[in-house]
Amino acid sequence: TLGFLYSGYRLKRWYWEMVIMIRKMLNVFIVVFLARNPEYQIWAAMWTIALFLSLNVLLRPFKFVILWKLENLSLICIMITLNLGLFYFSDLSDLERDLLTYFILAVNAIVLFTFLINIVREMLKEVYTAVDRDGDGSLSCQELRDYLIIKWREKKPDCMRSKSDVRKETIDLGRRQNWLAIDVNQRKHRRKRLTNRLLDATALYGYWLEYYR
Repeated sequence: TLGFLYSGYRLKRWYWEMVIMIRKMLNVFIVVFLARNPEYQIWAAMWTIALFLSLNVLLRPFKFVILWKLENLSLICIMITLNLGLFYFSDLSDLERDLLTYFILAVNAIVLFTFLINIVREMLKEVYTAVDRDGDGSLSCQELRDYLIIKWREKKPDCMRSKSDVRKETIDLGRRQNWLAIDVNQRKHRRKRLTNRLLDATALYGYWLEYYR
């Protein structure tokens, strides 16, 4: 399905993925058509990013606040990088150029580290929710052990399964098939009873017509 195109956005901003695609297309046009003048490239890209950053701040399209903040952070990082890149067109000494390069790398590294921290935090939240079976807000060794055993049984290859595991899965499968067969038989029985009742009602209606004639 195409749900990944709008599932991360609010209902009123379902179209925001198209806005992001427009931003990327504009950046491609800037790179292609302003290739002869790098300084104009930076100015045009900077104003484009500023426009879409303003739209992102005002409209708040993302369903989750953390995604909205990370999007703002990434756009701000791009703007800072482009602004600092303009200094390369001025007369700078080798030391100043090196310091400027290190500063740009540090800004981008901080943003990348922030993204990694948030990704790890969300992964830990999902694992915490899955492991905390009783929902008391704390993890015990028994809960972690049960979770690992369940995951191991789900991912265990066929060659490493014991006979008891295979027998248990076969029994469970047989039970499910029996329940399905019982359900099908019950449906047939109900259909047959309904048909018989309809036939009885039709016969009674015919008798009634014959009696009152």
